[in-house]
Amino acid sequence: MNDLPNVYQNHIDHNINNEQNYFVSFDKNKKINKSITIDDIDNLLNDRHHIFKPNVKITTNNDVINCKIVRRINNELLTMDNKKIDINLIRNIEII
Repeated sequence: MNDLPNVYQNHIDHNINNEQNYFVSFDKNKKINKSITIDDIDNLLNDRHHIFKPNVKITTNNDVINCKIVRRINNELLTMDNKKIDINLIRNIEII
């Protein structure tokens, strides 16, 4: 134990700010109310604020669907329960 080097110890007399004093909360109720495009769908799927795919509420011409979107294949969305939703029929997407 005598062969170990000495460790330099600096005196800390100021605030280091290594803890988070402020936080930013993101809006969980993101709404896309304009006409839905493929870019909007891709932005929703590639959102870095969600670890897993978010739960969404999709309003189509004749139905309201609560689901998780897995991926986009050409002009359709594939949901977690193997439903395919045509992007042209979508009127609104809302993250829930």
